[in-house]
Amino acid sequence: MDVSNLQGQLHQAQGNLAAAEANMQRAITGNRPQNIAQAAGRIAQIQRLRQDLGLNLVGAAMVIDLAQEIAQLRAQIKVLRS
Repeated sequence: MDVSNLQGQLHQAQGNLAAAEANMQRAITGNRPQNIAQAAGRIAQIQRLRQDLGLNLVGAAMVIDLAQEIAQLRAQIKVLRS
């Protein structure tokens, strides 16, 4: 019997358990107002992109994600230049 395979399965099961426990804790404690405000802002942005540019949900979400990534990269460049 290959013990390393069993150890790998055990490690994966432990990781899955930890993720499930974290999800359960989030469900128990509920969302924080900050998280709710961020989600509401994202929804509003998606709605504007859909109405103004005719994007579907996936396209609008991609535009927002890319815009956030660009902002983060610009902030990193600014730090590196200073």
